[in-house]
Formats: sequence, structure tokens, C-alpha cells
Amino acid sequence: ETVLEMEVSAPQFLAGFKCAPAAEGNDYMRAAILGDMASDILLGESSALYQRLYEQGLINPSFGGAFEMMPGVAYLYAGGDSKDASAVTDAILREAARIAAEGVDEDYFRRIRKASFGANLRGLNSFENIAVTLTEGYFHGYDPLRFPEVFESITPEDVAAFLKTNVTADGPQPDRAETISLWEETKRPVGSLAENICGGVNSLPPKGRTCCERTEKHAHQFPRPVRGLGIEH
Repeated sequence: ETVLEMEVSAPQFLAGFKCAPAAEGNDYMRAAILGDMASDILLGESSALYQRLYEQGLINPSFGGAFEMMPGVAYLYAGGDSKDASAVTDAILREAARIAAEGVDEDYFRRIRKASFGANLRGLNSFENIAVTLTEGYFHGYDPLRFPEVFESITPEDVAAFLKTNVTADGPQPDRAETISLWEETKRPVGSLAENICGGVNSLPPKGRTCCERTEKHAHQFPRPVRGLGIEH
């Protein structure tokens, strides 16, 4: 865990969970779509965890998370404003363990899958997104236009297994869970802050943004391709 102090309106945190990278080809696309769905089910606005933490005053609308993949690297992360980053991180781990043990609610799973599938389908309206996604698929060895088959193959059990394997503090990788908290009143230069944040989450920033970038939107609402068709939302 890394804690830095700086002048911010509220304490901020970023927690990352290392995931096993997928092989190239169809497995890469399936892992990316599965990771996105698992992130939404665990951390999305309609999730039980989000509602509970919001009601307890531990998070606000800045909270969000996402799943990212790059060659040889994969991770799920969550972050935002919070007066108690450790409590939020512990709650994420407990909720992931609960879902892994009890399974994903079928109705909730279907809603998330329909929303994610619809986002990919809307990407067909964008020439730019299609071009980007076809290029990404070429370099990773898969056909992104086969995304309907991938969505059809993913089950609630797959999501539960993903969370059980990856969102845990004591998995195969001992430093799987890393938390970065940004507290008030520091004179540390922004440059060193960016270096520390980038170094804390697999040393790589998410696609399309710097790792210290801030916004009032959810992390999963940052400009980034939706898996399968590269739609930006």
C-alpha cells in the first residue's frame, strides 16, 4: 500500500488486482469481455456493493472500476473519492468472495450482459470504432465481429470463477491487491505522483488516459473501447 499526501478536495484512492493475462486469439477476446462484465457486476452503479458503500457514505459518484488488458498484463481496478480507502478495498474483497461462493444472480447477470452486448452492437454505427477494433483483433489474433458468440458463451459461473481467481488479497501473486491513497495537504510535485501511481498498478496506465487522470465520471465511463467493437462511451 502506498499513501501520498497532496492538496485535494477529498481523499482519493485506487486499488488494483492483478489478473492472469490471456493467450492471444479467441481466448484474448473472451477474457476481455468476461473481465469487463465481472467488473460491472462487482463494481457497477446497480451492484449491491455500490449501493451499500454509497449508503454508508464510503463512496460518492466518482467511484468506479474497470478491467484492462495489454500484452502480458491484465488487471481489474477500482477507485474514487473515499474517506476510508481501506474499508472500501476490504468491502470489494468481501463482495468478490461472496459472489464467488454464492454465485451471480441470474437476472442481474442477464441485465449486465444485455447492456454490454448492446454497447458493442452500437459500435457498428461508428466507422472509426470498427477500424480500431478490427486492427486490434488482427494484432491479437481474433475476429472481433464474432462477439455475439462470445457473449453467448459466458455464464454466471464464469464470472464467479473470474472473481474467485483474481479479486483476492491472498492469491498466487502475494502482491495481488495494491492500494494507492491520495490524502490532503502535500507539496509533492505532480510528476512524482504520476510516477508512483503508474508504478503501483502494473506500471502501465489504462488505455487512452494517464494513470493519474481525474474525472467526476466513473472509471468505466472514461473514453476506452468496449471489448469486441471498440465503442467509446
